[in-house]
Amino acid sequence: VGPATATQKPSGPETLAEHLMAPLSLALGPGKSVLVTQNFAGTLDRVDDDGHLSNIYTNPGWDVGGVETRGTTTFFVESVGASQGNPDALAGYLKSINGRGEVSTIVDLATYERKNNPDGFHDYGFGSDVTDQCLAQITAPFPPAQYSGAVDSHPYATAVQGNTVFVADAGMNAILKVNAATGETSTLAVLPPRPAA
Repeated sequence: VGPATATQKPSGPETLAEHLMAPLSLALGPGKSVLVTQNFAGTLDRVDDDGHLSNIYTNPGWDVGGVETRGTTTFFVESVGASQGNPDALAGYLKSINGRGEVSTIVDLATYERKNNPDGFHDYGFGSDVTDQCLAQITAPFPPAQYSGAVDSHPYATAVQGNTVFVADAGMNAILKVNAATGETSTLAVLPPRPAA
């Protein structure tokens, strides 16, 4: 039996920032800071360990999310027009901010969706065992009772490994693989549909 040692109880969670609008993604930033997106406000902010909040990027009216860092580079996605049924209104990008604060577009994700529509071969909605009478009761504002993968893009998360950025897109129902240096993009996986009934 060894000597008795004092154990310190772990401290509880510490609130760094309050009153944020939809802080849906975060990443460790430089020093002891945390980067956080306020998706519905269209901002990417830095929260220092003393709670000081400073803005890094703003695009009002857009959804800004999916923040991730590697070295001195911050990656994030932004989009607008998802789920509106108008493919021409879609806009979405994977962007980066370097250590000098310069913002660069890596790839236009909405254009990739319009050209490729990765889930276009999938059928969604209610299964074939649902009667036509039942299907006829499903009307606007709900989506169609049965439909094939529509042209839609809503990127919401990123993960970075080496020079590759993986982007999860809820509109595409897909995970994309993007070369951070060239913007070359491919579909890594398409998520299978889950019938509503």
